[in-house]
Amino acid sequence: MSAAAGGIVGNDIISFGNGNNDSVTAAGGSVISDIISFGNGKNDSVTAAAGSISGDIITFGTGNGDYVTAGSISGNTIAFGSGSADYVQVGASSHDKITFNDGSNTTPDYVLVSGDISNDTISLGNGKGDYVTAGVAAAVGGSNDTISVGNGAGDTITLTYTGTIPTGEATGGDTITTGTGLDTVTVTAHTNPDTFGFALGTTASSYTMVTGAHTGDQVITASHNLAGTSNSNLHDEGTGTNLTSMYNAVIGAISADKGQTYIGSDGFNTFIVTDVGGTTATVGVIELVGVVFDSVATLRWCGL
Repeated sequence: MSAAAGGIVGNDIISFGNGNNDSVTAAGGSVISDIISFGNGKNDSVTAAAGSISGDIITFGTGNGDYVTAGSISGNTIAFGSGSADYVQVGASSHDKITFNDGSNTTPDYVLVSGDISNDTISLGNGKGDYVTAGVAAAVGGSNDTISVGNGAGDTITLTYTGTIPTGEATGGDTITTGTGLDTVTVTAHTNPDTFGFALGTTASSYTMVTGAHTGDQVITASHNLAGTSNSNLHDEGTGTNLTSMYNAVIGAISADKGQTYIGSDGFNTFIVTDVGGTTATVGVIELVGVVFDSVATLRWCGL
């Protein structure tokens, strides 16, 4: 279904069968307040090149390569099935809810925003190498977003910018939660605190690395804010340690370490290992790259 160039597809209920390459298109125009559902064909799409998509409910099936592209999107609910290589690629996104199912371990699902994302909720499944990238074209990056990835390996979340922000920093206020794979999170300098959630069941070789964390940010795991950890259960390992030795020490005394959280540094990066439940499945590991919180007092003040 297509609108004339610069036209509008609006207030419609549109349903497709299981064929491939089904599409709703408004080149240079707008797709507004529609309910659009696709079958299980591949390469289905909703597009508004140089236009906008807003207030729509868009549901894709299990085919591979389904996608949404536009100049900007806002206020949409977009749900993808279990196909791989599904994606959203837009100039800007705000107040959107974007959900991916489990893709494959070969071709990632992704959200790529050349400008800013704000107040979005983005959930990626358990596929390998899934990613969210925003702020690639001299824009701020992310603000007040909630982003989560599943347990696939090599997932990345990048909320950064190129160029100069007039205020010097991004807004921030993002909540980013990772799974049990070796995941990477990168954020730019930000005014409001970000929250970084890391998974239990992570190890010294499969954990979350965060670049861009600074004072005031929060670190949580299993919905547990470590700022609530009592002084007696929060341990300073100093600046002469490394992640592997900290993790091995916790695993070596797994029963005794139940409820304990350890912080250490190699002088360049900060490592946190926490044991919530006294088993390997309840140990969580995170690294804060390029920043040193080398004391319990500093850690707690930082909100970790």
